[in-house]
Amino acid sequence: MNRRSFLAVSSAALMAAPSFGQDRPATRTNGNWWNALNDLAKYGYIIGYTDGSSKADATWADGLCKPQVPAKYLAAVQNGNDYSEFTIGQLVEGLNQFYKDFRNTKILTRDAMMVVRQQISGVPQKEIDEGLEFLRQTALDPRY
Repeated sequence: MNRRSFLAVSSAALMAAPSFGQDRPATRTNGNWWNALNDLAKYGYIIGYTDGSSKADATWADGLCKPQVPAKYLAAVQNGNDYSEFTIGQLVEGLNQFYKDFRNTKILTRDAMMVVRQQISGVPQKEIDEGLEFLRQTALDPRY
């Protein structure tokens, strides 16, 4: 690795470090957590989330889970984990917009990603609103 690359990677790691402070108690990855992140941490989270989803798809596609899961569920999971049609910037901006609404701050980021995907994909607003109301109610349950 050349010196310029090393400095860029080191700088990025140092800028992200304060947002992942080890002296803070673990928090839930919801809107309050998201809104406290800096931009670099938000992009890093989305990259990790989408890469993890892709890895999950590869695991399913390789047949490691096929014998145990009915085909219709397998297809639904794979479709739900496909982020290839979205840019990282779209997803970050979508989550930023989603969490501007105070009613959404208790919704976990993984669930908010589903809503943002639907919005970007052009799912009818009525369908999104029905699912969103369910998520808002679910987020109030202490077991969520």
